[in-house]
Amino acid sequence: MSIDVLQAKIRKTKNPSMICIAPSVLELPMPIKDAARAQYGDTLRAAAESYRQFSFDILDALKDVVPAVSIVSGAFAALGSDGVAAMEDVLARARELGFYIQKYCGCVFSEQERYQKPSRIIP
Repeated sequence: MSIDVLQAKIRKTKNPSMICIAPSVLELPMPIKDAARAQYGDTLRAAAESYRQFSFDILDALKDVVPAVSIVSGAFAALGSDGVAAMEDVLARARELGFYIQKYCGCVFSEQERYQKPSRIIP
């Protein structure tokens, strides 16, 4: 999408902000993690499903409020092929909802533990 498309979306929503989706298993709501764990056990697939559901919930809630989204691929890729599949679903949902998708996220995290492997897949 061109910058003209982004500007049109900003004008429509009257909001120049962007959602940066960078899920972390440690920070997700327990009901989302519990539902995924019930279905897939304590696995990377459960973590990826948690990321997918959390991201869908954020996108659905903000679709008419925020014009743009950026997905932090590293957060999803850390979960392997299940995480990459979840990220692809999240990107498809963002397109479907009409978000402008930023190709690069310049987010910088200072918390070293943010992407360290937890002792359990889903705490």
